[in-house]
Amino acid sequence: MTVAADRPQSLAGLTGAGIDEERLALHLLTPFGAPWPLNDASMWKGVRALTPGHYLEISPDGAERLVSWWTPPEPEISLANGAVLVRDALEAAVAARNRKAQVISADFSGGMDSTSLCFLAARQSAELVTVHYEGSGSLNDDKLWADRCRSELPYARHLTVPRGTGPALYSPLSTAQLDLEGPVPLARPRARIEHVLRLAAEAGATRHMQGTGGDELFFATTTCLHSLSRQFPRRSIPHIRAAASRYRWNLFTTVRQFSAIKPYARWLDQSTERLTSQRVWGYETGWEPALHMPPWATEAAVSTARALIHEAAARSPEPFAPLPAQHEMIRAIQANGWIIRGLSRIAEQFGVLLEAPYTDDRVLESALSIRLEDRISTSHMKPVLAEAMRGLVPHVLDRQTKADGSTDFYEGLRRHRQELWALFEDSHLARLGLIDPEALRPILFGEHADARPFMPFDSTLGVELWLRSTSTCEGEM
Repeated sequence: MTVAADRPQSLAGLTGAGIDEERLALHLLTPFGAPWPLNDASMWKGVRALTPGHYLEISPDGAERLVSWWTPPEPEISLANGAVLVRDALEAAVAARNRKAQVISADFSGGMDSTSLCFLAARQSAELVTVHYEGSGSLNDDKLWADRCRSELPYARHLTVPRGTGPALYSPLSTAQLDLEGPVPLARPRARIEHVLRLAAEAGATRHMQGTGGDELFFATTTCLHSLSRQFPRRSIPHIRAAASRYRWNLFTTVRQFSAIKPYARWLDQSTERLTSQRVWGYETGWEPALHMPPWATEAAVSTARALIHEAAARSPEPFAPLPAQHEMIRAIQANGWIIRGLSRIAEQFGVLLEAPYTDDRVLESALSIRLEDRISTSHMKPVLAEAMRGLVPHVLDRQTKADGSTDFYEGLRRHRQELWALFEDSHLARLGLIDPEALRPILFGEHADARPFMPFDSTLGVELWLRSTSTCEGEM
């Protein structure tokens, strides 16, 4: 008989299943963990995850049947028509949250994603509370843009966490409450998220909206440009020139970036060849961001990850969509959904439901339906969202910057470096033979030009904390 639940740990608790330790190696991969379809597997032995875009039908005799209900649209709608679809989908997504709350709160960073949600919410019936978390550093201009837009929302309540008054990044790890579903890299911002949710709850909000997913839907990647170049070479030339200038590509690098991408199964299989190579930040093209294991992963961990990827590739999996750009977007939103589920566990303790309208299926569909050439602009960061919000959100076309949060990162690392190191001196991952703690010393105690090297560290930290949670919270399953 098939038994289903909304969380795998519920089934694992019923069956007494343990953790599939072999799969832990895949969660060390960055930036999004295991690639499709390996990311779809449960961390608990004997528990299977439902395939995305399908629902489970269970007959009276206990037999099961997977039924497909969703397929991605083709990217064939113009910007003008597609912007209407995006606006309608986002309005409906926000309205669905508003209808179920007398008071709704939302992040109000000053960026396009969260600001758009705030203005959509303000047009509807629920009372709106916005929360702006002031960042540190001269390169963080979020406050400037939040102040400009705040004056256009006079009937909302606006809360601000003044610079330097909230908890630092990587704040206390010992009290972390994590979802037992699987590892999620939430340790760096967890205390700040808790602080915002506490403020939202004190203001009477029962639902809190985040702009998670906006970047993945509306910021065109080089893979999107690659797919455009294969479909319409001439139309892509101005954008390729702009990308080459922005990333300082020479001719050889430019040609390499836009060479043919292999079919998905072959790409997946060959991705193992670069697991231990150094990441090239910002412009790797492929079905998904290139897979890398951190330098502190042991040979055993790398070999396990490589073997599991080879096995998955041998089964000839199909991508989510025929175009790499479409598959990449779906996969990124899927990863965001995983993060939101983990954050929801944190929100529950404050009596608040966490909401991420950009991850709704209808919003994703609307973004996927827009022509590739209309997703890319040499003058605007997010042309599709800007066009969709034109007339609804002030200054939406003005901002051409993205805030730099490195000052907050360095301050958090300075305060909690010793605590982080103590965690890995007694590492559960090390006991399982998956990491070498000494190899983490350079990342924790070295000097870094920016925070990017800590992306793999945060993934490893998420797995470490999750392992500790499973050993202390078995009664919750």
